[in-house]
This record gives sequence, structure tokens and C-alpha cells, in this order.
Amino acid sequence: MNGCDLIRFAIRSLVSNLSRSVLTVLGFAVGAGAILTVLTLGEAGEARVEEEISKLGVNKVWIRANDEHASFQTDDAALLTEMAGAPACASAYTFAPIMVGEKVLTGQIIGLDERMQAVHGYKLVAGRILNQRDDRQGSLCCLIDETLAEAGELDIGSALYAGNRRFIVVGIMEVMAGQNAAGSNGMMIIPLSTYLDSFGGNISEIVLHVPQGENAQEIAETALSLMTQFGDFRTETLEEEIGAAREVIRIFVAVLMAVAFVCMLSGGIGVMNVLVLTVHERRQEIGMIKAVGGTSVQICLLFLAEASMYAILGGGAGILMGGMMIYCCGALIGIAGRIKVMQAVVMLLAALGIGIVFGVMPAATAARLAPVEALRND
Repeated sequence: MNGCDLIRFAIRSLVSNLSRSVLTVLGFAVGAGAILTVLTLGEAGEARVEEEISKLGVNKVWIRANDEHASFQTDDAALLTEMAGAPACASAYTFAPIMVGEKVLTGQIIGLDERMQAVHGYKLVAGRILNQRDDRQGSLCCLIDETLAEAGELDIGSALYAGNRRFIVVGIMEVMAGQNAAGSNGMMIIPLSTYLDSFGGNISEIVLHVPQGENAQEIAETALSLMTQFGDFRTETLEEEIGAAREVIRIFVAVLMAVAFVCMLSGGIGVMNVLVLTVHERRQEIGMIKAVGGTSVQICLLFLAEASMYAILGGGAGILMGGMMIYCCGALIGIAGRIKVMQAVVMLLAALGIGIVFGVMPAATAARLAPVEALRND
């Protein structure tokens, strides 16, 4: 008995009761498709969450004074940029009335130095970003977000008043996550030198951008060691918060994977039930094979081949079903995902393994049948 005989036996067994075979394959496919859906959309969702989290400052380090005796100097950000190897931007901010014609809006006014774009990476909708010349000349130009632009019906070239000074809008940017505080009509960014001249006070903080591949905590420690000679400062990162968020995502995906795996195991149990029925229905055929010289090992392999056929067909159908589920579920929640080739291969191998494991017991039962007992017509 060769491999072709095993395959023919398995195919004939499947075809002999087609409806039962189709339902068994579908039961296996649902579990396989569920695992692929959870795995693929879980990865896509994690990537989306990472993207949203990055907007909150996962790649930034904040340096702030610990008490009123510590204060920043205007050249500290340039010093940190040079010594820490990461772009640093000094900033100061306040909430103040913003007058647009007859409207009086409450806005968050932020003063940033010439490295603002290297650190914060604002996305422009229209106009230009503030540049080095604006900061060094203390120009009366400003960058506003879409919220303020909509609230004040502002556009490029529009004038607005803040701190008893007239500013001209030179750029409009997208609203970034976590930018606007409650009760604010939007955000207005002006050169740091203009801010200090218009609103007084001191630099509130210095923000460092962590280059890709670098460790935020190491950058923070380097920056703090440079600043301690000027006073009592502290650094803050979102590493712990981001790590906690990632762990929650991983746990959530793992729980869904466990549930999906249970579904796949139920498909394996379905294969075992079908094979138990097949052994009972084909007892006489088993007896005839043994009577003409077939061995117990060959009988066992016949039923394991059938179990493998169920598993492979179920795994293949599960990949197709998973693709449809990913498309439909992804469209509903706004996440796009694609099954990777390696995921499909691993799924087929896992399905094959589960099919064989659950086929061992019925195959062993068939192999143990004595020819006389198997040929007996009950």
C-alpha cells in the first residue's frame, strides 16, 4: 500500500458522505479563519495604536524645572541639540484671549524656537512653517491649527490680535492628538523670541526629539546630566505609559487568539467524531484489508490520511474565510490587514498537526480491530 492508495482511500471516504465532510471542513475552517483574523487585525490594530500613541510624544523627552530657582536660558536648547545628539526645542506657553475682528476666542499660545519642526513635526494644511529668520527677527507671524482657523474663520494672510499685538497667519496645520486643552478654541504658535517679548515670563520647557532607533530614557539621562549644572531640573518621557498601553494590546490580542484557538480545537474534535463514525461504518472494509494481508500500521495510516485531508481542506478554507473576515471586519473598524504568506503556511501546518492529533484515537481503534470481529455483520 503506497501513498496514492492512502490518498484515494481518504478521498473516497470524504466523497462517500459529502454533506458530513463539508460540514466538518467548515467547522475546521471557522477556527482557522478566526485565528488568522485575530492575528492579522491584531497586528494591524497594534500598528495603528502605535501610530496614534506616537502623536502623544512617545519619541519625545521633556525637560522641566523642579523649582522656581531653576530657569532655562535662551541658548540651552541649542546646547542640548549639540551635546545630546537630539534636536531640542525651547518653548513657552499660556492661555490668552485671541481677537479676530469682533470675536474674542480663548486660545493656547505657544512660543517655539527655530527647531520647532525638527522636534514636533507639525503637518501643514496650507502656508508655511515658522523658520529661523522668524525667530531671530522676532517677527509678528503665527501658525494656527485647523480648530482655531475654523473658529475664527481665518486663512493665510488673515490678521488676529494677541497680547496687544497684531499677528499675520502664515500657516495652518493639522490638529495633533492631545494638543488642545478643554475650553480652548485652538492653538496659535509664534516665534519664541516674539512670545517672550509679548507675554514675558520664562521658557517653560525644552522638548527633545528622540531619533528613530534611539532609547528615550538614555537621551533623557544625557540631557539631565547636562542641565544639572544650571539648576534642579527633571526629565519626563512616556516610556512607562506607552509600555503599559502596548502590554494591554498584547494581552487583548492573546485572549482573542486563545478563544480562536479553542474554535479550531472544536474543529479537531469534529474531525475525530467523523472518523469514529467512519471506523464504525467501514468495519467490514477494514476486516477485508486485514484479511488479505493489511497490517495494523497500514490501517492506522489510512485513517490518519483521512484526518490529514480534513485538516488540510479545513486549513485552506480557513485561509479563504480568514481573508473575507479580515476584509469585512477591517472595513467595519477602519483597519486594513493582509494575511502574510508565513502566517498562511504556519496555519496549514497547525491545522495538519491538530487533524493528526485528533485522528490518532480513531485510527488506533481501527488498527486494533481483529479481522473476524471487523467482518462480523452486526
